[in-house]
Amino acid sequence: MSSFRIFRSSLVLASIVALTAALTGGGCATANNPVGSGGGTTSGGGAEARCTGTPPACAGLDDFDCQTTNGCTHVGACQGTALDCASLSASGCAKQPGCTSMTTSSCAGSAQPCFNFSNPSICTQQKGCTWDPNNFFCNGVPTSCQQLSGQACASQLGCNAGQGSSACLGTPAACPTFLAKDGCATEIGCVWVSQCAGAPTACATLKDADCAYQPGCSCADCGSTSSSSTGGGPVCHGQSDCSPAQDACRTGDCINGECTRLPNCQACVKQVQCNPHQQACFTGNCIDGMCQAKPSCQACSAPADCNTTTSKCFTGNCVDQSCEVTTMCTSGDGCCPPGCAGLDTDCN
Repeated sequence: MSSFRIFRSSLVLASIVALTAALTGGGCATANNPVGSGGGTTSGGGAEARCTGTPPACAGLDDFDCQTTNGCTHVGACQGTALDCASLSASGCAKQPGCTSMTTSSCAGSAQPCFNFSNPSICTQQKGCTWDPNNFFCNGVPTSCQQLSGQACASQLGCNAGQGSSACLGTPAACPTFLAKDGCATEIGCVWVSQCAGAPTACATLKDADCAYQPGCSCADCGSTSSSSTGGGPVCHGQSDCSPAQDACRTGDCINGECTRLPNCQACVKQVQCNPHQQACFTGNCIDGMCQAKPSCQACSAPADCNTTTSKCFTGNCVDQSCEVTTMCTSGDGCCPPGCAGLDTDCN
């Protein structure tokens, strides 16, 4: 029996040792490599999604490109020399901040001398004259006509008020004092010089969802983030398939199996998708999910795209990739160009 007990004790001891080794990792082998190389996240295909490319330098970018490039800041300065008030016409004087149009009248003639007046009331009405009650005499030196204006000139005997003349008086504000583009534009002689400063955000630091919106960057295996453009609508079976909530450019109608779209409309998520350098009729703004378009604007590549039969307000010229629109205020032509309100009956 003693040999059996010794065997049983040895068996129990071996079991304990084996269990301890299993708990400390000595069991089944496991991989030491983390998920994905370098510990990064991977895309569905197993390859790491990366944003690559080189964004443009901020310096030298125009207003739109500066505003839509992450990391760049749009600044500017009002430069030039404001025109002096005295050199401006009446209309220019009214527009120039700091200048005021003044109307002055001329007074000509020779004021009658004081000794000509023997009546106290008439003597005192003549400026510069006083009545001497002791000597019953009108003393003094009358104020000259050239020193008088307005009603004072008319009441001075011997003087005649001439036709008034206008003058622009005051001191215009210096150009550098305007810190905003709109204010600078109101000052004649000043010009707003746009500048772009900062450092663009590197493509490699951008999230997958933001990569497509940084100029110069592209993302492999990130999925599509672009909005639908002005192309044909998707296949539909009813109006429920064409909800504007899914695409702001949809009208909500399903016609001939396709969702109809607003003309010249492009859906957008961010301002960079409404680049006026690529579509001349865009203002560069993304509003309510749509790229804002200039009123009555039509993109073109040749004068044939701007036929007057398409729009009677077109001149027939294709300028800077958009159809030129008439600027003449002509009543009865069916057009109301900017600034013609009150001058063109078509604007009523």
